[in-house]
Amino acid sequence: MFIKIGGVPGVGKTTVISEIVEKSSQLGLPIVKVKGAEYLLDVLGVSTYEQLRQVPEQERAQARSEMYRRMYEDDRNDPSTIRLRDAHYSLWQDGSGFVNFPLLEEDKR
Repeated sequence: MFIKIGGVPGVGKTTVISEIVEKSSQLGLPIVKVKGAEYLLDVLGVSTYEQLRQVPEQERAQARSEMYRRMYEDDRNDPSTIRLRDAHYSLWQDGSGFVNFPLLEEDKR
């Protein structure tokens, strides 16, 4: 199961997720943090976040469908783990302003 915790940068998403994951580990609960960017690195064949930022947004946008496919495949293969997804609803793209991410069918499910 995915629980998407999203918002604009700097509102505390990562902090909240990290605290939940730490407490759940102490209690033996199967809760993990998932970042779509980690999947995107693999899909695009780059190894660092700096390299990922250098990939044009159009290419990243095209790769997101495969990113989601892989994320949900991992979830189907391990349904007992709760995945807290650290996500942005938008991000600042130098030179082109804000990039807003649409609500996808995967998110609705």
